[in-house]
Amino acid sequence: LTYYYWICPINNLISKDDFFTLVKIMIIEYESGSFVSAFSDESQYFSIKSCNEIFNFLYSLFPLCKSENARSNLRRYFRWVFDDGFKWSDGIFRIDMLNEKNKSLFLSSCLVE
Repeated sequence: LTYYYWICPINNLISKDDFFTLVKIMIIEYESGSFVSAFSDESQYFSIKSCNEIFNFLYSLFPLCKSENARSNLRRYFRWVFDDGFKWSDGIFRIDMLNEKNKSLFLSSCLVE
Protein backbone atom coordinates (compact mmCIF):
# COMPACT_ATOMS: atom_id res chain seq x y z
CA LEU A 1 0.00 0.00 0.00
CA THR A 2 2.78 2.42 0.88
CA TYR A 3 4.52 1.68 -2.42
CA TYR A 4 1.30 2.35 -4.35
CA TYR A 5 0.82 5.71 -2.67
CA TRP A 6 4.51 6.49 -3.05
CA ILE A 7 4.18 6.38 -6.87
CA CYS A 8 1.01 8.55 -6.86
CA PRO A 9 2.75 11.93 -6.40
CA ILE A 10 5.55 10.92 -8.76
CA ASN A 11 2.99 10.34 -11.49
CA ASN A 12 0.74 13.23 -10.38
CA LEU A 13 -2.08 10.81 -9.57
CA ILE A 14 -3.28 12.65 -6.48
CA SER A 15 -4.10 16.28 -5.81
CA LYS A 16 -2.67 18.37 -2.98
CA ASP A 17 -5.88 17.97 -0.95
CA ASP A 18 -5.83 14.21 -1.48
CA PHE A 19 -2.18 14.09 -0.46
CA PHE A 20 -2.91 15.74 2.88
CA THR A 21 -5.91 13.44 3.39
CA LEU A 22 -3.56 10.55 2.72
CA VAL A 23 -1.07 11.89 5.28
CA LYS A 24 -3.84 12.06 7.86
CA ILE A 25 -5.12 8.55 7.18
CA MET A 26 -1.75 6.84 6.97
CA ILE A 27 -0.23 8.49 10.04
CA ILE A 28 -3.28 8.75 12.30
CA GLU A 29 -5.42 5.76 11.36
CA TYR A 30 -2.89 3.24 10.06
CA GLU A 31 0.05 4.51 12.14
CA SER A 32 2.38 3.71 9.26
CA GLY A 33 6.02 4.41 10.02
CA SER A 34 6.99 3.24 6.54
CA PHE A 35 4.62 5.80 5.04
CA VAL A 36 6.31 8.54 7.06
CA SER A 37 9.71 7.44 5.77
CA ALA A 38 8.57 7.09 2.17
CA PHE A 39 6.83 10.47 2.07
CA SER A 40 9.28 12.51 4.12
CA ASP A 41 11.09 13.72 1.01
CA GLU A 42 7.94 14.33 -1.03
CA SER A 43 7.88 18.12 -1.10
CA GLN A 44 5.93 18.98 -4.24
CA TYR A 45 2.79 19.49 -2.12
CA PHE A 46 4.52 21.93 0.25
CA SER A 47 4.56 25.61 -0.62
CA ILE A 48 6.50 28.18 1.37
CA LYS A 49 3.72 30.74 0.94
CA SER A 50 1.33 28.39 2.74
CA CYS A 51 3.76 27.02 5.33
CA ASN A 52 1.65 28.27 8.25
CA GLU A 53 -1.53 26.70 6.86
CA ILE A 54 0.29 23.40 6.34
CA PHE A 55 1.72 23.63 9.84
CA ASN A 56 -1.75 24.27 11.29
CA PHE A 57 -3.24 21.32 9.44
CA LEU A 58 -0.52 18.91 10.52
CA TYR A 59 -0.47 20.23 14.09
CA SER A 60 -4.26 19.75 14.30
CA LEU A 61 -3.69 16.03 13.77
CA PHE A 62 -1.99 15.57 17.17
CA PRO A 63 -5.27 15.44 19.15
CA LEU A 64 -6.54 12.77 16.74
CA CYS A 65 -3.65 10.42 17.51
CA LYS A 66 -4.95 7.44 19.46
CA SER A 67 -1.58 5.99 20.36
CA GLU A 68 1.96 7.00 21.17
CA ASN A 69 3.05 5.31 17.94
CA ALA A 70 0.85 7.65 15.88
CA ARG A 71 2.11 10.71 17.82
CA SER A 72 5.71 9.59 17.33
CA ASN A 73 5.18 9.11 13.59
CA LEU A 74 3.55 12.53 13.32
CA ARG A 75 6.41 14.15 15.25
CA ARG A 76 8.91 12.45 12.97
CA TYR A 77 7.02 13.65 9.90
CA PHE A 78 6.98 17.20 11.32
CA ARG A 79 10.72 17.14 11.91
CA TRP A 80 11.38 16.11 8.32
CA VAL A 81 8.93 18.47 6.65
CA PHE A 82 9.76 21.53 8.76
CA ASP A 83 13.50 20.92 8.83
CA ASP A 84 15.37 24.19 8.39
CA GLY A 85 16.81 24.10 4.88
CA PHE A 86 14.42 21.45 3.51
CA LYS A 87 13.62 22.00 -0.18
CA TRP A 88 9.93 22.68 -0.71
CA SER A 89 8.20 23.03 -4.09
CA ASP A 90 8.89 26.77 -4.36
CA GLY A 91 12.12 27.22 -2.45
CA ILE A 92 14.08 26.36 0.65
CA PHE A 93 12.05 26.30 3.86
CA ARG A 94 13.44 28.14 6.87
CA ILE A 95 11.95 27.80 10.34
CA ASP A 96 11.81 31.61 10.54
CA MET A 97 9.13 31.55 7.81
CA LEU A 98 6.62 30.25 10.36
CA ASN A 99 4.70 32.81 12.37
CA GLU A 100 5.83 33.21 15.97
CA LYS A 101 3.05 31.03 17.40
CA ASN A 102 3.79 28.13 15.05
CA LYS A 103 7.53 28.47 15.48
CA SER A 104 7.08 28.30 19.24
CA LEU A 105 4.74 25.28 18.98
CA PHE A 106 7.20 23.51 16.72
CA LEU A 107 10.22 24.16 18.89
CA SER A 108 8.47 23.33 22.17
CA SER A 109 6.17 20.42 21.45
CA CYS A 110 6.76 18.85 18.05
CA LEU A 111 10.34 18.00 18.82
CA VAL A 112 9.62 16.42 22.21
CA GLU A 113 9.36 12.61 22.18
